[in-house]
Order: sequence, then structure tokens, then C-alpha cells
Amino acid sequence: MKVFISTDMEGVCGVMLENQVIPGNSKYEISCRLLTEETNAAISGAFEGGATEVRVHDGHLKGFNLDIETLDSRAEYIMGSASPWWKNNLDSSFDALYMVGFHSKAGTSDGVISHTWVHEGITNFWINGISLGEIGAISAIAGYFDVPLALITGDRKAVEEARTISAEVTGVSVKEGLGRNGSRFMHPRKVRPLIEESANNALKRIDKLIPFKIESPIEVKVEYSSVLIAEQKRILPNIEMADSRTVIYRGSDLLEVLAYFYRTGIE
Repeated sequence: MKVFISTDMEGVCGVMLENQVIPGNSKYEISCRLLTEETNAAISGAFEGGATEVRVHDGHLKGFNLDIETLDSRAEYIMGSASPWWKNNLDSSFDALYMVGFHSKAGTSDGVISHTWVHEGITNFWINGISLGEIGAISAIAGYFDVPLALITGDRKAVEEARTISAEVTGVSVKEGLGRNGSRFMHPRKVRPLIEESANNALKRIDKLIPFKIESPIEVKVEYSSVLIAEQKRILPNIEMADSRTVIYRGSDLLEVLAYFYRTGIE
């Protein structure tokens, strides 16, 4: 059984401020260690649950946030600017998708550092009329390959968002948002065993999970926070303007459409 783990940082226990997730700030290195330990917990749980192979994608910013020396040696890793990372690394050979350290979509009330793709800039994101954040978009990529979302860890609002995609997903709420930049949480050393146990149990429920599939044709619509940002996209080929702040791209293949937006600055 193969498990693909996608990681982010804003949803990690103890992380609640933008300067904790941006390289060059004094708290960033601590966040990297916290993320690495949560990732290791998910890896351990996956192997305990019967996984024979685990592949981890470091998905935050430029993809170099995990502490290589202390990572679980049983897994393999995708790090650096592997863009678009799903093209050659997540495929139909996997049985389950785990998301570790994820956050809710832009505009979520009490979502810790809630955003979609960029901290500032995107206010709404839809695929075929469905309002999604990163959790939904990555679940859709996995669903393209018939891989279900099996585990989500993050703040409570992120777990709730994931359950709108898959009601049967195993969720670990590592913190409770107290506004965008505040949270209430247990000590990280108490959270990690919960992640490990949940990562183990998630594979036992794999038969109940249904991949999140979005059928073709594909329409991706992105609402930006300013007219200026949207107008910068207007000059690109195959872009349609829905209004002064909203752009649309249509295509027949989900991965091709998402890859196009990735290249043009959606990430």
C-alpha cells in the first residue's frame, strides 16, 4: 500500500503568525522543526497502518522546509521547486493522500493564517463552480488519479473544510483558531501521538473513502484582491475576464488547467 503525504506549514501546531512561515524570520526555523516532527508522526502511523511505501512532498513555498537530517529514513521525499510536482510524483499507483499542516481557504473566519495559494492576493478560487482552497484543489488532483484524501491535519477550520470534500476523512485538529493570527492548542508533543495514531487508523478505513473527482470540461475561476493583480493576468493567452478582479481559464484536462495557473502565478 502506497501513501502520498503533502505538507504545508500554516496548519502545524504552534504556528499562527505569517513571520513563522517565511524564511529569514527568527521563528521560521522552529516552524520547520515542528513541521518535520508532525510529518514524521504521519509517516510512522502510515507504516504502522500497513503502508509499504510513503512519499512526502514538501509543499510550502519553495519546498525546502523539512529538516532532512531528522526525517524518517523509511520514506522518500520531494523537495525544492518541483513545479508542477503532481505531474510525475503523484499518480494512480498510490492508495491514499495524507495532508499534514494544512490551513483553511481565504476568507475563513477564525482560520489560522487562512489563505488560498498566496497569503495576499487571491480572495476566491473555484473549479467548475465549486469554491475550493488548497485542500480541495490538491484533493481534486489526487482524485484525478483515483486517490482519496484519507488524513488531514491542521487547525479546526481546515479539518472542517476537508470534510466538505470527503465526509469520511480522518482529521486531526491540532489547534483552535482565535482569529487569523491566534490559536489555542495542546503542546506539540501531545499532538504528534494523535497524528501517528490517526495516520495508522486512516488506512484501516480506506475502503470507505471516495476520491474527489471533478469531471471535464474544466473551468477555473480566480478572484483577486485588486484590479491591478487581475489586469496583470489579462495579457496572458487563453484568459477570460469575468469582471475587473476575476479571471477564468477553461480547458479539457484538470492538470493542464491547474498547471497553467501555477506557471502564471497562482502558487
